[in-house]
Amino acid sequence: MFSREYRNRRIGDFLKELQLTEGRATGFPKIYDAVNRNGSPEPRFETDDERTYFLAVLPVHPEVKDRGEARGHARGQAGGRATEISLNDTEKAILEILEGGPCSTSELLENLGLESRTGAFRRNLKNLMENGLIEYTYPDNPKHPDQKYELNKSY
Repeated sequence: MFSREYRNRRIGDFLKELQLTEGRATGFPKIYDAVNRNGSPEPRFETDDERTYFLAVLPVHPEVKDRGEARGHARGQAGGRATEISLNDTEKAILEILEGGPCSTSELLENLGLESRTGAFRRNLKNLMENGLIEYTYPDNPKHPDQKYELNKSY
């Protein structure tokens, strides 16, 4: 699928200057290669004959749907009731890391490629804890020397 007919050349030039597009018609092959490597469903691309719109549909990987994380949402416990929680990329990454087992703060930082405990990192952990997605391995003693984070067993 190639389209050399530009609707607005200025917007195209602007996007190229910002390096948001390359303009070499390699986007579709890269998308197909990426979804094949990942095992994701095939993407769908739609347009009309007049090219008044372009729609790209990238279906969620089946394993992500099974874990309940589709579209960055997870089920949590807030005030004893189930709620939908919107997760950012770091929070999703923390949950993925903890799927491998409990981790200390330093282990989480290392796996995330962070050098220190930033305010954003602390807020992410707090959000996951408050929504019941993760918990301490020693919940009665938050300052325990062997304290780690783990997925909530009901997650």
